[in-house]
Amino acid sequence: MASHDPMDLNARSQAFYRDFYLHHRQSCDAWYIKDTNGNYIDASVNFLSRFAPSGTTPVTGFCDSDLLAVSGKDFELMRDFESQSVTNDNEVTLFTYGYFCDDSNITAFILRLKPFTFDNQKGVVAFINDIHNASQINRDSWLSVIIPPDSSEFFISYKEYSDMNPQTMVTEKEWEVVWLTINGKSTRWIAEYLDKPRQVIETRMRNAYLKLRVFDHKSLLYIANHCSWHKFIPENVFNDTAIVRLS
Repeated sequence: MASHDPMDLNARSQAFYRDFYLHHRQSCDAWYIKDTNGNYIDASVNFLSRFAPSGTTPVTGFCDSDLLAVSGKDFELMRDFESQSVTNDNEVTLFTYGYFCDDSNITAFILRLKPFTFDNQKGVVAFINDIHNASQINRDSWLSVIIPPDSSEFFISYKEYSDMNPQTMVTEKEWEVVWLTINGKSTRWIAEYLDKPRQVIETRMRNAYLKLRVFDHKSLLYIANHCSWHKFIPENVFNDTAIVRLS
């Protein structure tokens, strides 16, 4: 192959695909590619740095149980969804909780599975998306699978809240009420859902307002939306790892 010959289209084509591949492998997106047996073929640098044990490279031949702290049952469920994407030749969107855990201990993500062909073999490519980057429409779609939907808005400065983990500032029970509130649930709905008197829910919210340094319901919703507080899912919403098909 005459790599320096500008007329060698094959060489130029291969160089393009190599550069294109390296660009995407080093991009800020978290993705991986698996074959139909559930073994990794490749993964982005972002995925390896966030989700894989330190020093895990390359990932070729590994499976989820080698890289992630998942049970056999959850591993098989993920395999089923990946197989569905390949067999039906369509995209599968999943909400996952506890299956992946990144280096910031975030455990809730939106996973998009797409069929992928390499070396005449079939496989699946998976894109792991932070749920706070999803649009309001997408957020409604995954949230409504877990609990049913409502909404609001305000204008205040939210910069001081941008690096805050709100869960560390309130009690577990208070955060549960706050999280349901920022996802559109009314006080009455929350009281019925948690099987608590309405006064208990209102007290927890008042305490949370003080601790989170927000003024009212509208300012809470505004800050939560701009600072991605939806991603801090209360632990007792799920009893275990969850993988839920959205589409």
